[in-house]
Amino acid sequence: MEKKSASSKRPQLDPTKLKDWQIAEAAEETMKPVSKLAEEMGLRPQRRPVHVEEIFNFQEAGCCGTAAVITPVGSITFRDRKVVYSKDGKPGRYCVELYERLTAIQVGDAPDPYGWVHVVPEE
Repeated sequence: MEKKSASSKRPQLDPTKLKDWQIAEAAEETMKPVSKLAEEMGLRPQRRPVHVEEIFNFQEAGCCGTAAVITPVGSITFRDRKVVYSKDGKPGRYCVELYERLTAIQVGDAPDPYGWVHVVPEE
């Protein structure tokens, strides 16, 4: 089976439109790779609590986890208000870009200049 290159699937992003996209609050170890890649994309990662009113102004939302990498959030409902981030059922371009960049490093399709990947020798 032939591997697809992560770069061939990667959407082309305009870095001038990414400046206001921010990352907020997550476990530090889980967020380090996502934050680093986000910085390289021209984003401004922040680790801070998010007030519930802010979620209604987000362009996208995603959850990070060790196994999940970054998983897009389709919508959030708070009391009688609902915000939908994925109007077409597809993840947003920033979540896609972060996911593809990180998984490309994890599977060896992209170099790992950060030392995140460690090969476990067979016994």
